[in-house]
Amino acid sequence: MSVVRAIAEDDFGQFWTETGTYEDIGELINWNFDGLREAVIEMLSGNRIHVNVAGCRNDMHTFVDKDQVITILIHLGYFAYDKSEQEAYVPNKGIWVVPDR
Repeated sequence: MSVVRAIAEDDFGQFWTETGTYEDIGELINWNFDGLREAVIEMLSGNRIHVNVAGCRNDMHTFVDKDQVITILIHLGYFAYDKSEQEAYVPNKGIWVVPDR
C-alpha cells in the first residue's frame, strides 16, 4: 500500500520497527498539523516544498508548525533537505511505501 493511499484511507501502521517513532509520524500526518498532510502529498508527487528548518526543537512532542514536523522528518531520514533552496523533498520513494497487508 502506498503512503498516499494510506493517508487517503486513514490507514497507518507499523513498517520497519515497533518503535514509537513511526506511530508518532503516522499520528502527525493523520492529524494534518498545520497542513502537513498536503505538504507530504506534494512531496510524494515529486515536488519540493519550502521549509524553514531554523528553530526546530528536534523532539517528537513540541511542534508549533508543519516546518518543525518536516524538519524532524528530515532528521529521521524520511525527507531530504536542499539547503541552498531551503526545500524538502522525498529522496527515495521506497521509504514511504507500506506493503499490502
